[in-house]
Amino acid sequence: HLKHGWFSGFFDADGTIGFYLKGKNSYPQLTISVTNKLYVDICPFMTFLGGNIYFDKAKNGCYKWSIQSEEDIANFMQYIKICSIQSIKRNRIFLIKEYYRLVSLKAYKAEAEENSILYKSWKIFNQKWNTPLL
Repeated sequence: HLKHGWFSGFFDADGTIGFYLKGKNSYPQLTISVTNKLYVDICPFMTFLGGNIYFDKAKNGCYKWSIQSEEDIANFMQYIKICSIQSIKRNRIFLIKEYYRLVSLKAYKAEAEENSILYKSWKIFNQKWNTPLL
């Protein structure tokens, strides 16, 4: 159930959170995922938190659960409010709201205007995203 810390502990151990620029327009895509050798270990993530599971042939093969939709990520965030994560990944969790705000403003496209406030905001956000809190 979603009031149990199992998911957050498993995410702390085997999860990732990141974004990459996709497509010819370099649109940012946020992804939260958990990888494990055993399908049975990550199946509950899809059952309770949505998303998809696929088999990744890299690294001798493993299963990967991932969410990318804003709705699924919002559900994951609701869960994290109940059962917080303890790893360094929480830095990026705290930045998700800012990520969506900047993406909605298309700050990632402001790179052509280096002196614009949007470009500076996106640059500062990326620095925060890539700097772990100790």
